[in-house]
Amino acid sequence: MKTKPRYRWKAALFRTLLPTNLAEPMVITHQIWSDSFWWLAAELALVQFGVKAFTNWKGYRTAVRGEYEEYRKWMIHSFGITLVAVGARVLVPILLLLSYLFNGLALPAGGIAYMVQEVLNVNIWAGLVLHLVVSEWIVLRSKRGR
Repeated sequence: MKTKPRYRWKAALFRTLLPTNLAEPMVITHQIWSDSFWWLAAELALVQFGVKAFTNWKGYRTAVRGEYEEYRKWMIHSFGITLVAVGARVLVPILLLLSYLFNGLALPAGGIAYMVQEVLNVNIWAGLVLHLVVSEWIVLRSKRGR
């Protein structure tokens, strides 16, 4: 007989976060049709929603089956994807510096506004890749240590 760890508070948290995951496509749709939102950012929001919904669903299914170690892995990925927006903001100064360096220590032809716009188009994608890599590294590191 399996002994169940204390995951009740996590299950309650999942039930609380589920409505926000379901409401996210409506917010994204509204942002797509507003004039102040970039299409690239809207595409990423849809991708991020899809990946986050998938990881949450897989985590939920593994918890229901009692596979708590697999549940832990899926929730690490979900938490990493949730923090993409925060990590992307941290990456902006680094990406601005890299853009400046790759342009030969000069501003690009469009000036500073063009450089900032290009960095803002890339930063969320860079944040998503970074968080997926870091969350996978955490899962693999914890697997190796056990």
